[in-house]
Amino acid sequence: MKARRKQIAKKKSRNRDDSRRFASAVSVGLLIAGAIAGLVAVANKWMKREPLEQIKIVGRHVLDSAEIAQKAAIPDSLPLGKLNLKEIETNLIAHPFITDASVYREEQGTLVLQIQERAPVAVTFVGGAPVYLDSAGVTLPFRFSSAAFDVPVVGGISNGRKVDSLQGVEAVGVVKVVREFDPTLFQQISEINREPTGQYTLLFADGGLPIRAGTAAEIPKHLKKLDLFWRTVLLSEGTNNIQSIDLRWQGQVVVKKRTGTNA
Repeated sequence: MKARRKQIAKKKSRNRDDSRRFASAVSVGLLIAGAIAGLVAVANKWMKREPLEQIKIVGRHVLDSAEIAQKAAIPDSLPLGKLNLKEIETNLIAHPFITDASVYREEQGTLVLQIQERAPVAVTFVGGAPVYLDSAGVTLPFRFSSAAFDVPVVGGISNGRKVDSLQGVEAVGVVKVVREFDPTLFQQISEINREPTGQYTLLFADGGLPIRAGTAAEIPKHLKKLDLFWRTVLLSEGTNNIQSIDLRWQGQVVVKKRTGTNA
């Protein structure tokens, strides 16, 4: 029998080759990682010195760009990389017409101010002075701008000094319900008044015709009757001979004529 030959020497040679290849790969990897780290460090240093070239405002609809930039209070003496972005966001959110803000950097020395504006949905009067209400019932300063606010007047939700928060939320909810039911019908309503009893009266823009609409919870089911009556009667006959309309009766619209008769 022939003795088997052991290949111990060859196995050791392969192990050495594998070790050399592994060491070489590790060295190359370390060199690449070091080069990347160096580039990142250089980029970070450059970014910290990069000057602020321009400010881009995203989400602006009503507010003036100059007003937003002024409220942001961005130091003009600091490079882009050293600006305190959180502080700028805090400054922007302090504006009564801004509900949220996000500030971040872009290429070519650009600072982005992304804002979300509060949109007025109604106007009311407090102490004789007008104030806006947004969709959450938050009061906003009354102002005129390049974007005109075509919103109804809401009455009966303040005590003369401030807006009652719960009544304000309820009233803007009524505004939303009417607007979403039919935007065209909504355009015909100039005022929405809340009585102390919680009943609402809608005033048509045409002649200020009062429409008794019930409580906030009852109004949605009455709007179909109002829409039908407006399209079939008011559009053709007008409001001159009508003193008031009452939607609170089940299945019908009660009309009080100026002569004193009901129909």
